[in-house]
Amino acid sequence: MKKITLLFIVTLVLGSIVGFSVLEPTGIAFYTGSPSDGGKTCSSNGGCHSGGATVPTVSITATPAFGAGNTYVAGTTYTITVTGTGSYPKYGLGLEIIKANSGASTDAGTFGAVVTSNCKKLTSTTKPTNIVQTAASGTSNKAVFSFTWTAPSSGSAYLYCALLGVDGTGSDTGDKATTTSLTLTQNTSSSTPVIVGNTFNATLFPNPAHDFVYLNYSLKESSDVKAEIFTMEGKKSASFNYNNQIAGEHRETINLSELNLTKGIYSVSITAGNNRVTKNIVIQ
Repeated sequence: MKKITLLFIVTLVLGSIVGFSVLEPTGIAFYTGSPSDGGKTCSSNGGCHSGGATVPTVSITATPAFGAGNTYVAGTTYTITVTGTGSYPKYGLGLEIIKANSGASTDAGTFGAVVTSNCKKLTSTTKPTNIVQTAASGTSNKAVFSFTWTAPSSGSAYLYCALLGVDGTGSDTGDKATTTSLTLTQNTSSSTPVIVGNTFNATLFPNPAHDFVYLNYSLKESSDVKAEIFTMEGKKSASFNYNNQIAGEHRETINLSELNLTKGIYSVSITAGNNRVTKNIVIQ
């Protein structure tokens, strides 16, 4: 088992949006709080963005999901999603993933395309790539930022990230940043479920869902199938077993109204033999 540490801390970026807040609309790099940035964050830069009454909540998920015990497969491309919620109408983001956890550093792994239009990549020839917001983002006091990242083949990777809630008063005194961290290790065991594209497909519909959701999956060979629903904190909320499924197309109905789940984003892991697919679902 080769250890790869991936530390998440989300940091905000400052500036001004006319008539809304002082959150920089186009994003500023190198304020993630990482050692490569000298520990700078928007909150440490003169003490701004620090007077908000409540601390926003941040969650970080990946598709495909990181494995049991927070493991990941080297060279795998993940869609990483940062979700901010709380009492603030809008949110901002700053994020980087670096090789070293001290001193100046460069990228660990490779950033791919952004998935949501409210964030972008800022690149430098001598410093780490940063993911930052393109605009203050949020609907119903929640914002979602998503991008792709390919894990390195070896070595350590440290992701620094911070989420800022902004109150929209035109002053930074009512804003508040929050940070979180997650450590991942590389799982090189041959028993690790393989994430595949054409052998096992699965979809969830509708999404967002309310009372029920259809689980559609296709098998190329007979297999037992298991579906598990997890919170963004990794707590299992429900599990369903569909045994002795024959090759072909299948549809299962999951009655969400019977599960007593709160509104929010959940991760659904669908396993067939050694194949696993993970999907995110929003329950309203």
